[in-house]
Amino acid sequence: MYRVNVLVSVLARNGIMGLSRWLFLPFAPYPGLDLHGITANPDEPETVNNVAWDVAEECFRAELVGLESDVDDIAELIDSYGPEWELHELGTEPVQEL
Repeated sequence: MYRVNVLVSVLARNGIMGLSRWLFLPFAPYPGLDLHGITANPDEPETVNNVAWDVAEECFRAELVGLESDVDDIAELIDSYGPEWELHELGTEPVQEL
């Protein structure tokens, strides 16, 4: 199993935030991979945009395609991801062990 820190940025008309969560995958993530079941809406896939190996943390970092909206506010967008996600300022991903 591969330890993966999944990251996404959400942008609304009233702000921008980063979200992250940890997963285990049976294979290494890759750009273009659709992940189902990682948000509050399990039927909506999230697509991996970039992948990097974090040498210090010994894990993959998989950045998803960001979510942008001019209609919703930031709280609604954050809620759409669900409680498993941790909030952080962009560029300051929290370090957390599984």
